[in-house]
Amino acid sequence: MSLSAMSKPILYSYWRSSCSWRVRIALNLKEIPYDIKPISLIKSGGEQHCNEYREVNPMEQVPALQIGKCVFVSFFYCHCSIAKHVSSSFLT
Repeated sequence: MSLSAMSKPILYSYWRSSCSWRVRIALNLKEIPYDIKPISLIKSGGEQHCNEYREVNPMEQVPALQIGKCVFVSFFYCHCSIAKHVSSSFLT
């Protein structure tokens, strides 16, 4: 399935997270459009612990990359999903 056939990926990210940075770099290098949903690790004891985010990532960690209905919750899986779930035109 090509990326154009589904909505843009959503990256749940904290700006100081080095893992989030690596996923953003990979997405930008591949010129894949995405939306960022900021998750503060400081505000209110950490937004990653709220019920809304726990539904996205039960591990309560950032980053999480949502592509369609799939959510990838580690840098390795985020990186692999970028390669697996986008059309080959994005990977060249």
